[in-house]
Amino acid sequence: MGRDTRRFWLLLLSLISVAAAGQACASSGPDANAPDPAAEAGPVDAAPAKDAAADALVAPTQDAAPDVVTDAGVDAAPVTVELFAQVDAGAATGSSNPIHTFFRTKKIQWLVSASDLSGAGVPANAAIAAIELQASEKPGRTLDGFRIGLASTRASSDAVTAFPRPFYGAAPTAYGPADEPTTRWTVGQWTSFQLAAPFVWDGVSNVLVETSFTLAEDAVAGGGLLMRGTGRTNALVRYYSHGTTAYPFTGVDAINGGDALPAMRVVYLP
Repeated sequence: MGRDTRRFWLLLLSLISVAAAGQACASSGPDANAPDPAAEAGPVDAAPAKDAAADALVAPTQDAAPDVVTDAGVDAAPVTVELFAQVDAGAATGSSNPIHTFFRTKKIQWLVSASDLSGAGVPANAAIAAIELQASEKPGRTLDGFRIGLASTRASSDAVTAFPRPFYGAAPTAYGPADEPTTRWTVGQWTSFQLAAPFVWDGVSNVLVETSFTLAEDAVAGGGLLMRGTGRTNALVRYYSHGTTAYPFTGVDAINGGDALPAMRVVYLP
């Protein structure tokens, strides 16, 4: 056999071997014509739903709008009522008036009856938080050391008109002492005095109201509160002096002041 012939047969054998190896590799890989295993497995089931209660324990959802909680302990709104409103009004600017400035020292007491309060709708155990008075004329000057006192009392207006006569007792200071400028008063409007602590009315007692002041210097006479005529004897008693007797004016005597009482309103918490 010649050299060229031998080369021919060797090259042919090499090509046959390479072809056989390629066929073997193709038969061992994935068959392109084989069906898709995923397609033959059928539809995949959806994931099971989460248990709502269990999910809430893990991550509770937040409401779009939180519930509004009503606070049962919130205080009721204050109520304002006028006393003696059924009585004809009158104006007084004389020395018996609590804010008249002719005398340097003044102390006025008057009695508010239990029926005055209940008739105006004030309930038992109401906490009176403020007293309001109405000016018929501005004072002649600043009221220095102005006070308002309140006290429960069994006393009632009497027929004792002789001088001297005792006051109706002691009325602990509930407002002041405070200097009240003339700008605090507007004729025909109510001026409010917030009490240092609420005064609780027991529903059966009368209430003693007291106003007082001691002016730092003499002043032009002037000033008055709107008054209500009640027809009660000695519903109001008074003390006044050109001197500067120190509060609470211990030992001084009062005189009767007639049947008229200052128009007033009370602001209370039910």
